[in-house]
Amino acid sequence: MEDLVAHFVELTKAYKALTDDDIRRNFEEFGHPDGKQDFSVGIALPKWIIEGQNSAYVLGLYALLIGVLLPYYVGRWWNGSKQLTKDGIRIRSAETFFRNFSDHIDPGTATDMIALSDEYRVAYRNNGLSELQVKTLAHRADSSLNVKGKDQAWAKKSLALLSAHLNRVQLQSKDLEKDQHVLLDNALRLQRGLLTIALAFGYLQPILTAMNLSQSIIQAIPIGGSPLLQITGITRDIVDKIHGRRPDIQTVDDLMSLEDSERRFLLEDLDDKAYNEAMSVAKQIPLLDVVNSYFKVPGDNIVAPGAIVQFIVRARTLVPGQKIPVAESDLVDKDAENAETHQILSKSKKPDKNEQAHAPLYPKQHIPRYWIFISDAKQDRLIVPPTLAPSVGSQVETMSLQFQVPQSPGVYTFQGYIKSDSYLGTDHILNVQLHIEEASKLQEIVPDDEISEPDEDSIAGQLNHMKGQPVRKSRKTEESSDDDSSSGESEEDPSDSESSDSD
Repeated sequence: MEDLVAHFVELTKAYKALTDDDIRRNFEEFGHPDGKQDFSVGIALPKWIIEGQNSAYVLGLYALLIGVLLPYYVGRWWNGSKQLTKDGIRIRSAETFFRNFSDHIDPGTATDMIALSDEYRVAYRNNGLSELQVKTLAHRADSSLNVKGKDQAWAKKSLALLSAHLNRVQLQSKDLEKDQHVLLDNALRLQRGLLTIALAFGYLQPILTAMNLSQSIIQAIPIGGSPLLQITGITRDIVDKIHGRRPDIQTVDDLMSLEDSERRFLLEDLDDKAYNEAMSVAKQIPLLDVVNSYFKVPGDNIVAPGAIVQFIVRARTLVPGQKIPVAESDLVDKDAENAETHQILSKSKKPDKNEQAHAPLYPKQHIPRYWIFISDAKQDRLIVPPTLAPSVGSQVETMSLQFQVPQSPGVYTFQGYIKSDSYLGTDHILNVQLHIEEASKLQEIVPDDEISEPDEDSIAGQLNHMKGQPVRKSRKTEESSDDDSSSGESEEDPSDSESSDSD
């Protein structure tokens, strides 16, 4: 009997779900004619945890996790973070850079600073390089730097491995290759730490050396080495032969600008397959073409003392050897007139992650970028700190640097640097002059009541309209009203003529 009653209740609910709108809505939303139902959630725990005789063991486990292991790992993380600088390098490495810093750092000293960093002391602890391996690498494994422990096995190992990478020495041991990857994983981060210290001192020569070190590590070429070594198949012997025949061929662009027959003659040591591969690689190396550079104060025709000025560089990327004329419209960036908008657009542009630097001997992927900064070569000092800009495309784009000019009027000669962090032989040094005029020569500021209202179609016009402030009619509205008035006049003319005739 109870089953029949329950069945009848279910039939009644089903009938109401089909005929009653409220009950049908409950069924559609909650899956039940009576609406939302109560539910409970349980956690499945092993039986031994909740048994009374095991309570002491459970409490002991919680005490071990919360009272011992958690403080240990948090403290370990905290101590590790305290040993790092904001650039992510160890404090002792930064101390090494600072202690051995001078206003003139030669390439060998900069390389040794990287190799003798504290990161490698930790990585190569109890895993040094034997004397036999040092002799096999045939590169120096000592340094004149003031570094504690530089005579230990880890220091000899890091010096030898970094030197082997820059000189393209083929390692015969898998273990050494693995250790070299560890070295290169930290090398660019250490280079940025060295650059940060060089920027703090402000001397130009150490800054350039630190930047050149980035190019050298990525391309596996010593600082001061030939940019032609970036081309696959070209060795030092081939470079020496090219320089013997044509001393003026220094960069990839110089080589690719030659006639094909002369270029093939200089690379006669390469067979056809190797030559074609070399040409393919050479075309992958981006050539930055600077079409114009100038100073601009948005809204002013002159640069006044203490003004915020923009150093604007108009540039594009070409294939080495390519010569394409520049249109006059590409020489000036019209958006640079609006400083705020231009800065927002410059900062919002992010590097293209699909664009990777051609670096077959560097074990990590790297997105190429450019350093832009201004210096005074006469005083060997940095004037405006560098900013990193993403690479540009084949169309002319703008790279800008904003800074405050000196307070004294006059003509200042600066050098604008655009340096790649990935490729050798693609840097630009621009000799630019900054004319600072007397403040009295500024144009008279237009009074507020003479400033024209914004167009009603613009964003500012819409804001003014919502605030109840006056706006200027758009050109289309003015033209349409003019057309209406002119058409009205033309319609009235015949009637006027008829009335005059009737008279």
